[in-house]
Amino acid sequence: MEASNRLLDELIGQHGLTQLTVTELFNCEPLVDMMTEKVNSLDSSHFSEQQLEKQVRLLICILRETLTRRYNGLSLLAFAHILVALDHFVRVKDHKPDTHVGGYEDDLIVINQVLKEFQGEFDRFKAWQLRMEAAECA
Repeated sequence: MEASNRLLDELIGQHGLTQLTVTELFNCEPLVDMMTEKVNSLDSSHFSEQQLEKQVRLLICILRETLTRRYNGLSLLAFAHILVALDHFVRVKDHKPDTHVGGYEDDLIVINQVLKEFQGEFDRFKAWQLRMEAAECA
């Protein structure tokens, strides 16, 4: 895990998603894996990091479902804002470096802004998820 954390910091942590091409974006598993690794590193004993973890997992899920073409209800604008918010999250050195006390507070603010701005789209996605789960159980 230490080697992959170092890789995450080197490839994504310093430059965010600028290292990723559009072609690579559509092979979403490496991107999702790296973001999941970062979210797994959050300290769940801190309330703000618990919130951030839950919200980032939602963004990762909608991104994965959209990129794999299972979900097609996400607007292009919401998709772009999700990518920008996730870029902010994965960067170690942003407005307030993640390694400092309270370093994820700025990430939480950015994620919350996207969730608020596109609340209707996230509500529709969650409803779609419930329908898919119900269909799988039937």
